[in-house]
Amino acid sequence: MNQTAHSTMQGARQGVQNVLGSLLRAIKNHSLYPEGHDKLSKAVGRVYEDLNGYLKDHKVLSFEIGKDRLVFQGETIYSAPAEQGNLPFIFFRDGIQTLEFSEGIEETELEAFFGILDRHWILADEPEGDLVTALWDAQLPHIRYVVSDVFWGSESEMDLGAFSIGKNLKSGTADSEGTVGDPGPVDAVPDPFDRGQGTGADAKRSTFGSDLNLPEWMNPIEPEAVELKPEESELLFSWVTQEEKKESLNDFLNALFDSLLEIHETKDFEVVLDTFKSVFQGLIERGEWDTASTLLNEVGEADRRNPDLPPEHQALTEAFFKQVSSSPVLDALEKRLLEAPQQQLKSIKKMLLLLTPDAIPTLCGLITPNMDFGLRQMITEVIEALASRDFRPLEAMLESAEATRIQRLVSILGRLHDSKIDTILEDLLRHPYPAVRREAVTALLRRDAENISKVFPLIEDEDEAIRRLILGFMVRFRKTVFEDLMLRYLKTDSPMQADHAHVLACFKALGFCGSSRSIPFLDQILTKQKWTDLFRKKSRFQGAILALKAIGTQEARESLEKAGRSRILGIRRAVAEALKDRTVQ
Repeated sequence: MNQTAHSTMQGARQGVQNVLGSLLRAIKNHSLYPEGHDKLSKAVGRVYEDLNGYLKDHKVLSFEIGKDRLVFQGETIYSAPAEQGNLPFIFFRDGIQTLEFSEGIEETELEAFFGILDRHWILADEPEGDLVTALWDAQLPHIRYVVSDVFWGSESEMDLGAFSIGKNLKSGTADSEGTVGDPGPVDAVPDPFDRGQGTGADAKRSTFGSDLNLPEWMNPIEPEAVELKPEESELLFSWVTQEEKKESLNDFLNALFDSLLEIHETKDFEVVLDTFKSVFQGLIERGEWDTASTLLNEVGEADRRNPDLPPEHQALTEAFFKQVSSSPVLDALEKRLLEAPQQQLKSIKKMLLLLTPDAIPTLCGLITPNMDFGLRQMITEVIEALASRDFRPLEAMLESAEATRIQRLVSILGRLHDSKIDTILEDLLRHPYPAVRREAVTALLRRDAENISKVFPLIEDEDEAIRRLILGFMVRFRKTVFEDLMLRYLKTDSPMQADHAHVLACFKALGFCGSSRSIPFLDQILTKQKWTDLFRKKSRFQGAILALKAIGTQEARESLEKAGRSRILGIRRAVAEALKDRTVQ
């Protein structure tokens, strides 16, 4: 195939897709709006433009119809489940196998065509006529169709050509309109695109009526085979009701999505967004997470899909997202989340991530200590993701929330990547609640080990857990900055250094984070003191010995051996005890 032919084929296919898209939108609008509504005329006008654009170059547009697809030039261009409410099945159900539009079609013909489709879209319990009869009565000269013989019979005396409208189709086919008796169930209509006809056991017929050579679909069904129990009837009714509501809601939402791209009046746009807000709240209350995600996606994409929308609409869209992310709209979230099964968490997370950071206060309020771990983890991840876009709502909560909640917020803050976070965490180091200070210390040290200089002043905090946290972090690294901080601290005379256990812990930390640079200071404690200092500064003697052992260098061992030969008996005993201490290796 040469390049020109390929381009022509591609152009034809794209033109058909355009026609099909506008045709489906027009059908949907007819199901949503009353006759004479402005939306209907606009939708039909769009079909007229797209169709004439195609027919101008190609003269005829013909679709072959299967029960679940539309075929153009041997290629399936649209498919949908074979059920009521889907376009291919509507035609197939009434026996139409080919649908053709020809050049010269008028907009009034299309209006009549869509009106007929709308009236016969859902098959009534007691239908008045059928789609084929209605099309025949309408006498639409530029819309032609071929009907299956199953519906029309095959009597030789019936001249279908006499019922043709406009030009005949290709030789061997006819435009057939009319009805002949009851055609039976839809499944009896042969699908020209159905490749699997079934053989063997699946193709066996009932023995009843075999002498009459009746088709299988006419065989009687035993009543017992289809009788439902009361509970089955109730369940079936609930399924049907749910599907009808779901289908109606989807059609309604699709119409609103389309209107977002067409409305240019700010007031009308605002009304549609207000409707979306109410619908979204209802979806949350019912736990329809996927539909809620679709709604948010469609509203968010409106500006991108239609760059010609007035700039005021963008501000209204932003306001909409702030509203749906606020507490009044999300109030029903807590109950639904607690009831949600584990397999729904992925869908819930997807929906929550489409909200704005304004949702953070509500989401934080949902987290409780006894909440399921998977649910709590999911909400925490969503809060982190939203706060990474804008952490100000999280920061504002720190000023008013109770201490236990602030503790959880600090943990989230610590995982965010923003230079301003450190400043907020530093302020929390002075919080009156020990658990909050503890979280702030943890968050700062997790962000950067160099933050030790910011938290080190809490080495004398009244909360023992905070002191152990800082010392425990220092023993993990041999860093000059850690060593310098501890050396300066141990050279001071602070009240906490009267606490024997605290002093020993600080000297041990110096030994694990320090180096040979600390040995002169430690050696001086052991060799330059008077024997009378032994009782007053026993903690420092023992601590210096433990630090030297932890440093572990040759120089440190020589210093220990030297101290072990001290003329002061107490120092010799302290060295011996330290060497037995297995906690310092």
